[in-house]
Amino acid sequence: MGNNSQTALGCALYQELLNESDADRILNQLIRAISASDLNLDFGILGAKYVPNALAEAGYPEVAYEMIHTTDYPGWGHWITQGATTLWESWDGGGSQLHIMYGDVSAWMYKYLAGIQPDPENPGFKHFYIRPFVPDDLEWVKAEHQSPFGKIVSSWKKKN
Repeated sequence: MGNNSQTALGCALYQELLNESDADRILNQLIRAISASDLNLDFGILGAKYVPNALAEAGYPEVAYEMIHTTDYPGWGHWITQGATTLWESWDGGGSQLHIMYGDVSAWMYKYLAGIQPDPENPGFKHFYIRPFVPDDLEWVKAEHQSPFGKIVSSWKKKN
C-alpha cells in the first residue's frame, strides 16, 4: 500500500488484509487517490476487480459507478466512446477486442446495479439478497442469474 496506488489500496480493502482500525484510513486514502486522478482509473486487471468492489462494499458504490461510467481514458466508458460493444484485452484497444481481462465489471453490475448479492452464510445462492444501488443518471436495470436453486431476477425502473 506504500505506493498509494488504487490497486494496492483496493486490494488491501477487498481482501480484508487490514486491521479494522486501519480500514477506514485506507478507504479514505483510496477515495483521495481516486479524487486526485479526477475519477480516472489507475489500475489493470487486478485493480479492476478490487477497486470497484472495495468501494461498493465499504458503502461508496457511487464512487465506483462514476469510475466505471467515466468516458476518460483508460476505462470501460472510454471503450464505449470508441465503439466497443465487447470487453477488450487492454485499455488502449490493442490485442483482442473480445476478451474477459477487465470483465469483473459485469459481475459488479449484477451485484450492485441489479443488487443480486449472495449470502456468504448460504453458498451457491441458496439464500441471497436483492439490494440495488440506483444511480441518479441510470433509468433502469434488469438482470437475471441462473443459480443452482433457480432463476434469480432483479429489475427496477424509475418512474416519475
